[in-house]
Amino acid sequence: LIGVDRRNEDENSRSDTMLLLSINTETKKILLTSFMRDSYVHIPGHKDAKLNAACTWGGAQLVMDTIEYNFNIKIDNYMLIDFAIFESVVDGLDGIEVEVTEKEAKYMRDAVHLSDIAAGESVEPDGEEALWYCRIRKLDSDFMRTKRQRKVMTAIIDKCTKTNPLKMYEILSSVIDE
Repeated sequence: LIGVDRRNEDENSRSDTMLLLSINTETKKILLTSFMRDSYVHIPGHKDAKLNAACTWGGAQLVMDTIEYNFNIKIDNYMLIDFAIFESVVDGLDGIEVEVTEKEAKYMRDAVHLSDIAAGESVEPDGEEALWYCRIRKLDSDFMRTKRQRKVMTAIIDKCTKTNPLKMYEILSSVIDE
């Protein structure tokens, strides 16, 4: 999953999020692995730079090539999403359920001005709130940021497994049309 910070469809963008979703067919478990966007790596055909530059220089294919080259991982497929698609998916699911700490909620209220966000074990952010929750960087560390991203993706996957297949089809159809 490559989440890009694209705001306009015609512009190149950095990969804000890079998550590898692995499915263990024996245990039927999903594993999410984050790649740190600021990792200094060799970008094939280019110079050494931060991993998120690969998307700007060569799109999703260069991101995959870079991860495969530097981490010796074979990637079969990818999904590239931007802010609007992410928000549409979460809103289409009628929100998700995540645990938000008081420190995270305060940051989102103060820095992002999302006054409705509260701390708790079953906070149900809408698409915009979930996006900002995933993007929190200055509060703590990039390690915590990627942990939040995995937490949100796990909540999305969990909600999808409990959602009527026809509703899922509607959500995906609307996202694909965007």
